[in-house]
Amino acid sequence: MKKEGKYVDLEMGDNFLIARYKAGPKIDLPAAKQILDERLTYTNNKDVPVLVIDSGLVSMDKQARDFLSSSEGVKGISASAIISSSVVNSMLVNFVLKISRPNLPVKVFTDRTAAELWLKSFADEEKPNK
Repeated sequence: MKKEGKYVDLEMGDNFLIARYKAGPKIDLPAAKQILDERLTYTNNKDVPVLVIDSGLVSMDKQARDFLSSSEGVKGISASAIISSSVVNSMLVNFVLKISRPNLPVKVFTDRTAAELWLKSFADEEKPNK
């Protein structure tokens, strides 16, 4: 089941959530809070690994970045793989992650298959009777 949001489309993948930013909208603090609310509602407040695809993301202001990497903003995320649209964007995302330091495993990828494999290891850890 897919949920279309104003800023991010959500859908469940293979034991992880796929969050795809829409092209165009600029993300500010109110938008970041809406993204969080939509994600928590979609996942029923359960902790899940998340694959973030930023190909549509135009810009995100500092307040939104700080919020989404805060303990409140990462609520419900056990790990996050970010698919970046370019090497330059990957460098920028890595720089932001070093400054904001979210309290969960986060890794930036340019290859979706590698990102999904990395995320699946976190999904496997959460399965009961492993």
